[in-house]
Amino acid sequence: MAETKREHDRVFQMRVSDAFLSTLDEWRRGQPDLPSRAEAVRRLVERGIVIRTHDDPDHAKGSQGAN
Repeated sequence: MAETKREHDRVFQMRVSDAFLSTLDEWRRGQPDLPSRAEAVRRLVERGIVIRTHDDPDHAKGSQGAN
């Protein structure tokens, strides 16, 4: 059976408001596969990084190696 989930080896926690979770859950429900909250946050962060890199290529060059 093929692995369908990405491997994640680090735990990351954050505190958010009820309003944030409501907005996140609404976004999740609009996705064809109803991702978990963690996966939804990963996808949205990845999209934000891609957009920022596209809008400001110099920013991406200066952030290499940052944690």
